[in-house]
Amino acid sequence: MTTTRFLALAGLLGALTMFTGDMLFYGGWGSGADLLANLPSQVAARSPNQLMAGGLLAIPAGLGFLGGAVHVYGRVSPGWRIAVTAPLLALFVAAIATHAIWGAFAIALATGSHALSAVVGRYLDLCFLVATVLAVPAALSLLIACVLGRTTWPRWMSLANPTLLYLVLQGARWLPAPLGAPLLGGAFNLAFALFFTLSLATSQERPAKA
Repeated sequence: MTTTRFLALAGLLGALTMFTGDMLFYGGWGSGADLLANLPSQVAARSPNQLMAGGLLAIPAGLGFLGGAVHVYGRVSPGWRIAVTAPLLALFVAAIATHAIWGAFAIALATGSHALSAVVGRYLDLCFLVATVLAVPAALSLLIACVLGRTTWPRWMSLANPTLLYLVLQGARWLPAPLGAPLLGGAFNLAFALFFTLSLATSQERPAKA
């Protein structure tokens, strides 16, 4: 296996590991509407040990996402590498931190610590805001580089931009059971899982424009 393919696989495994953490937090095979309506009660029904396991999965997932960032770096032409990889890496760091904090928020909900869950919930909202802001330059730089041919991906990979895939998966809020809830709840990580899957499938080396 080449280094390019290995790093793409690392990114894929990182995304799937984080998705597993999502499922431990609140995952189920319901509809998207049910997940939105019943999220606090679903989290509160989980055991603290299960929620801690879900949060701790941020650590191995982070290692996988780091490999994925290096994979992206290698597939972008030298003149674009920093512009594309730096915001993407920052987004990964924010996502890993947010996932770990989600574990603390979930434990507070499950133990009935209402005051604590309210404080951690506000902190979690701030982390989501930071990740959302970082997603904009990460998405745009990757999209522009791919469209202009400054990567070793085919141009159609522009359609597999993780942020675009995430926005598409937000439509799962209207999907019925059993797929609505997992697709909506794991949208961020499933978007990157699909991106790295397609990147793995297109890892045949071809020159990128300078």
